[in-house]
Amino acid sequence: MPKTISFAPMGRGLLCRELPEKKRESTLVVVEQYGSPCLRAEVVACGPEVRDISVGDRIVVPSIAGMNLDLGEPMLLVNENVVLATLEKGE
Repeated sequence: MPKTISFAPMGRGLLCRELPEKKRESTLVVVEQYGSPCLRAEVVACGPEVRDISVGDRIVVPSIAGMNLDLGEPMLLVNENVVLATLEKGE
């Protein structure tokens, strides 16, 4: 039986699951900052001080912005202030 881990971000922290890359045409181009690519992720938990983002939101963050965690599956812990954009549910 897999071990269950309880994890709650503090402050303005966001616990995210990275979304797989989709190859498709798009009208949105996210410029890479300092040569660092961006990641798309789904928010699975929010800290108590997060105001503009909620669980289930899909976000875009710089790949170097967070901390990689292994909580039974790969996760990313980022601060709310590094979020570059939110995506529509179908994106």
